[in-house]
Amino acid sequence: MSDPTKQQPFTLYIANLHPVITKTDLDDFIEGEGFSCEYIYLLKCDHRTGAKLDRPSAMVVLTEPERAQEAIEKLNGRTFLTRQIVVRRYNYKSKKAENPTNFSARLQWARAQETTEAAR
Repeated sequence: MSDPTKQQPFTLYIANLHPVITKTDLDDFIEGEGFSCEYIYLLKCDHRTGAKLDRPSAMVVLTEPERAQEAIEKLNGRTFLTRQIVVRRYNYKSKKAENPTNFSARLQWARAQETTEAAR
């Protein structure tokens, strides 16, 4: 895998995931549909309270960003692990957040959170 922080990727937001989902499940599902993932960040807990979410979501960076719109059209509304998922482009909260430096910071934060969760 190449480093996704080297360019501004097209990030997919996938919502309404099943609570027992794993990164491997999601990666296998996406690859089974003909797309390859560069990076997946699974959001299973509320970042403010730490409470587990009933409907986790994920941010996914595809290895072929030029196919992202195709992925949205193919995956949005599909049933995955008994849930109808919602797939759309991840919208950054501000114009400032769209530059690659801030995306790099978000990925570093996400990876640090994963390391913390894995240590628990």
